[in-house]
Amino acid sequence: MTKGTVWLMSIALSMALLASGWAQQTSPLAGEEALRKAVTVQSKMILVPDLLREVGKQTGVALTCGRELANDKLTVFVREKPAAELLAHVATILTAEWRKTKSGYMLVQTEQARRWEEEFFAAQREQGWKQARQHIQELMEASLQDYAVLVERTMQRRENLYRRPEGEKGNADSASMTIPVEPPVIGAELHEYLIGWLFRRFSRTLWTQLEQGEVVFASTFPMPGAMQLPSEAIGWARESAKLRLPIIRNEYSRSYEEFVLSEENMPTDLLLVLGARQVNGELQYALVQKMPRGISMERMVMPTVSLYEPPVETALAAHWRQWQTAGDARLPLLDTPVRAQREEEKSPYPNNAYLPHIPFTLADLAEQLSKRAEVNIVADAYRVFWYTGVPDVVKREQHTLREWLRGVFRMKEQAGWWRVEGDTLLMKHASYPLYRRTELPESTVRELERKAQEGRPLTLDDYAKLASTFTSLHELRNYAVRFDIQPLIHQYPHLQFWAALNPVQRANLLRSGLLTPDMLSAPQQRTFWQSAWRGMLSSHYHGFESPEEPNDLPIPRLELSADAGEQYEIVSARMRFTGNDLNRVREFARQQFTQGALDADYQIKGYRAETYTLRYFLYPGVRYSTQIVLRREIPLPQEQSR
Repeated sequence: MTKGTVWLMSIALSMALLASGWAQQTSPLAGEEALRKAVTVQSKMILVPDLLREVGKQTGVALTCGRELANDKLTVFVREKPAAELLAHVATILTAEWRKTKSGYMLVQTEQARRWEEEFFAAQREQGWKQARQHIQELMEASLQDYAVLVERTMQRRENLYRRPEGEKGNADSASMTIPVEPPVIGAELHEYLIGWLFRRFSRTLWTQLEQGEVVFASTFPMPGAMQLPSEAIGWARESAKLRLPIIRNEYSRSYEEFVLSEENMPTDLLLVLGARQVNGELQYALVQKMPRGISMERMVMPTVSLYEPPVETALAAHWRQWQTAGDARLPLLDTPVRAQREEEKSPYPNNAYLPHIPFTLADLAEQLSKRAEVNIVADAYRVFWYTGVPDVVKREQHTLREWLRGVFRMKEQAGWWRVEGDTLLMKHASYPLYRRTELPESTVRELERKAQEGRPLTLDDYAKLASTFTSLHELRNYAVRFDIQPLIHQYPHLQFWAALNPVQRANLLRSGLLTPDMLSAPQQRTFWQSAWRGMLSSHYHGFESPEEPNDLPIPRLELSADAGEQYEIVSARMRFTGNDLNRVREFARQQFTQGALDADYQIKGYRAETYTLRYFLYPGVRYSTQIVLRREIPLPQEQSR
């Protein structure tokens, strides 16, 4: 290689580094001869340390990264590209910078990038809590009024909506018309009035606990650690029953009215559980009413702001908007042909049946693009379904990269940013601060994926490994993994308690089926209570009962039982149904298909299911139950011909 050639390559490399939003003119990579070597990397989702090892292997240069980037992943499809150019793109996508070390080079996140991510969450928190505080203030003010007046005002408003001019005909007298659309009267719903009443009595300590994500609870009966609801709360609950009465009274509605207002449906005790998401102030509540006929429970999330779109005013969003390439830019790479797709791509994720219209991640779409177009790709990669769905353009005949980008980034919401630099397409998720903070440990995810692919059942211990780092923030997103993620999403508070137990305690609980707080250390006891209360707000498969039990059993306590069997599930974009009898499930599917409720491409899947039932006895006569269901897909037996 001549001196002139080396000089020209050095100039070209420096220009490539300068094109990076984070590279400096004095980047230490510019002077490294070995990094001018062309490298090839083809990986849909590669951990940053693994990528640097691969580039180091091809160039002989020692490349490492800071601990803060160890769980970050990238999508990289490049062929015969100078290593330094690739590494500059990597720094851009990760908002990082290269530093010279004794043995080589280290990639670290910039201080500015860390500040921007903190500002992102601070802006979301401020915006969310601002709305939450406004709603809280409205509830507090409403609770100053007489509750019966609020109920009467609501009922009057409903009647006004259904009042018709004389002589007008219709079916407004139908007893089934009990839930009209109406402007709400703030505080009229029982949970709103109770929450407002409770907030007016919050101490500074309780406000701090709520804002830090801890659960607060209150009851009409004495309960350790609970705030005391007033005796009038039972009267409010009885008054609230009027809101369930039909608007139009007739002979058909009288029996229902008698049922609603009967003494067996009147509450004798109340339990209110209240929590909030730290990051955006979303209030979560569960209201339990104990009645002579049994126990009822309602729960809801009071949303504030979405975390899927960065606030417009943040420096982070402003930087990436300025960085991205304009859609109408005249760049040769945007006219690159994208070859026709040979066959329809299928989702590799078993849990995508819950999200049938968004079966791929951005990394999946990038991999498909790399097979159909001559383009280098570098992008951040997260195990999150790309919520713009499958763009129509990928199903068409040959088109251009510009059209592909318009299809993939087609929603009005800013799903992500992209930029063209020479022969390389760079892509970045818009909500990457949320994804970075909530991405599951990749090594554990891959371990569980291997077990699932080998047909080995996943255990409570397996899910507990993931649950230990799970928070209410994780609930705000989806996860594209090759195993059933639903037990974690639905039951993470209870799995966190399981993770807090040592192996001996886990074995004893499985064997005896009984655990009391005196068997636990002080930190474990705290986890026990927080898991029980948080589970009421987050868990699926929940229920309350008033069991008859021997008086000599300790309270509080946790009982655990395990059961195993087969489950059969109808999987379709239009419906889901699960049963234990395969023949009945097949017959039901045929009926639904004949009636047009199922598409022709519906599937029936079989599972071996292990069901763990947890029963929390937190107060005499009150039992809270939930289930953790671990499923492993099994082949279906051949259907007998008739």
